[in-house]
Amino acid sequence: MFWELQIILKFIYRILLILVLILSICLEGRSQISDSTYFGNIEISTEKQVVDLETIVQKYKDQEVTQESYNNLTGDILLNLKLKGYYFAILNLENTNIYTQNDSILLNPKFDLDYNEKVKIDTFYFSGLEKTEPEYLVRELQNYQNQTVSDRLTRRIRRRINALQFLELNGNADIVQNRKNQFGLLLPVKEKNNNNFQGIAGYVPGKGRETGYFTGKFDIALSNLSGKGRRLHLNWSRLNQNSQEFHIEFYTPWIWHFNYSGQINFDQTLRDTILVSRSINISLGKHLNPNLEIQISGEYNSQLPTPAGQEIYGLSLRIDKYFGLGLKFDNREALYNPRSGGMIDNKIKIGNNRSNTENSLALNYKLSSEYNYQFTSEMVANLGFNFQGKWKRGEKSNYSDYFWFGGSESMRGYPEDFLNGTRVGWATLELRWLQGMYSRLYLFYERGYLYFRENGKPIRDYPASFGVGIRLNSRAGIIGLDYAFDEDDSFSTAKIHIRFTNRF
Repeated sequence: MFWELQIILKFIYRILLILVLILSICLEGRSQISDSTYFGNIEISTEKQVVDLETIVQKYKDQEVTQESYNNLTGDILLNLKLKGYYFAILNLENTNIYTQNDSILLNPKFDLDYNEKVKIDTFYFSGLEKTEPEYLVRELQNYQNQTVSDRLTRRIRRRINALQFLELNGNADIVQNRKNQFGLLLPVKEKNNNNFQGIAGYVPGKGRETGYFTGKFDIALSNLSGKGRRLHLNWSRLNQNSQEFHIEFYTPWIWHFNYSGQINFDQTLRDTILVSRSINISLGKHLNPNLEIQISGEYNSQLPTPAGQEIYGLSLRIDKYFGLGLKFDNREALYNPRSGGMIDNKIKIGNNRSNTENSLALNYKLSSEYNYQFTSEMVANLGFNFQGKWKRGEKSNYSDYFWFGGSESMRGYPEDFLNGTRVGWATLELRWLQGMYSRLYLFYERGYLYFRENGKPIRDYPASFGVGIRLNSRAGIIGLDYAFDEDDSFSTAKIHIRFTNRF
């Protein structure tokens, strides 16, 4: 079909050249009348009226006829049809109808328009795949099947593929037709290094007689396991001198042949040699559309106090059971250095906290969000808001109910998990100067919130931090540095967070 279209276009072009030649001869013979030719009545004959082209016809009426204006006229007609899904429409020039009127030469072209078949995508084809299973990608793009081909559709497909992180669209998509006369979209993709190793080292300077100490985090993510988008994530971090966390997560985008994703998490935290917390979470998710996902989950937590926790805080063994519902919307145009779009992730859990001293109904809510606004081609404002809270009947909260924040992933002007409360949150504003897909310079300001009750009295605080940072993409990986201050810091006591991310 493509070569037939090329032959037709070449034939039209030759006819046009002949007409221009005849027209120039006529103009030489009628130079006493006019030196220019103008479009008069433009007629488009077709068997069906699917697309209204009257606006284009009126746009070119009374314009001077040149090779450029004629090409623009036919190009606008075909482009308008293309935007409606008629990629293989044929426009033939049947007659020119040249005549004079009021000392002017008018060209009244008559076109014959054949819409041909409207292009809707029946399936997807891929080039450049080595590790990834094509069937997996077809399932990821199934929401775009049976849709009319358009530039907007290809942009959405590009964004969806790039969101997988281990793939990117490498070139323009082509329309192909198979032996069953069905249309498909051929997508040239490029597989990227899909495994991540991230290391973060932090140093907390001493104040007064206190000595400084290092904190750290090691994060390994193995993605696209077996070529089907599965992911394994391992994380260990030392929060301060007496606390550390361990996290393991497995995710699969498809459970067997069902249209659902699955995820299982295990977390263990040692908190200030006071409490050991263990939790296991199993969740089931479904994409309602490419940007919106809903998730249900079940969670089992155990709170195991150490002898110090039992003596100092009066803690006892506690078992928490939760049922949760989550809703996530994400239309960022890229995960690293997004220029537009945003993300909002809501999770709510309701359950029971049972121990020797209590049996309470509890509700947990967690929100993560960000929005990106582009000022110029390189300047972007990134606004983020995070909140996590817990409500229990009778407000009988204790040490084991706290949420902890502060450090490299939240309030960067404070040590890791320095701040806590039963309701915590922080807002972040970053002014980013983008230097590529992974590199940027930025200024940031963060304002936090925490709430808890002590001796029956509510305690609230609004800490703040600010600073500068850099992310630099190198051959070894992405190197990051944050230099942050809290409200009481000087240059000698500022917090320094060094980050290294390697893809292998």
